[in-house]
Amino acid sequence: MKKRNLYFLLIVIAVGILFLILGDDDFQEKWVPPSVRKSVSKNIAITADTASQVQGGSSEGNEAANVPKVSAVFIQWFENEARDMEKSSIDPKVKEAQLKEAVQKMEPFEVQFLKDTSLNMKESANNRILAVYLLTLAPEVTSGALGEIVETPLAMQGEHPVHSPEETLAAQEKSLRRMAIDSLIEQARKDELRHEQVKNIISQITDRSLREYAERSFTKLK
Repeated sequence: MKKRNLYFLLIVIAVGILFLILGDDDFQEKWVPPSVRKSVSKNIAITADTASQVQGGSSEGNEAANVPKVSAVFIQWFENEARDMEKSSIDPKVKEAQLKEAVQKMEPFEVQFLKDTSLNMKESANNRILAVYLLTLAPEVTSGALGEIVETPLAMQGEHPVHSPEETLAAQEKSLRRMAIDSLIEQARKDELRHEQVKNIISQITDRSLREYAERSFTKLK
């Protein structure tokens, strides 16, 4: 898929997330910066307040009380690599393969973290882009999260002043939705059993331009 080539700069986080999820201590010694390991070792227990801030400051604390939280190492690595993702000199294709394997091994609450991060407009652009990109790598296990992203109404709806921060955020938000849509469409292309499910997701898109974009893409599957 041609659009995937546009996202290769995001591959920088590949190696770290894979082995941090798998719990490889030797890998952490080799790849995780000492400053990160030291910081995490001192603050490995995330307070409820910190976790709330990282995941968008949700007020639904009671409902989320029984949901496992992603580890401090995972969060810190994710944020550091998202921030530095344009500095990678590692082969993008190799990293994409490693990232895909990492996502395939993620726990549901880690996938949920990525979904929440992608929808949180208070997160940095890099964090939101990275979160969606990771989800698009393995739609066979993240399709539920991708569907929720696609169906969620845009936060930056309506018209915005030209060249304003709001216009930039709105453009970024729509671009990320298109990434999620493209991933679902691509999965439906490979698996006919997914056609009806993806069609139903598309019907729930509230933004007209995004829904029409998804419908045009979907009709090309026939």
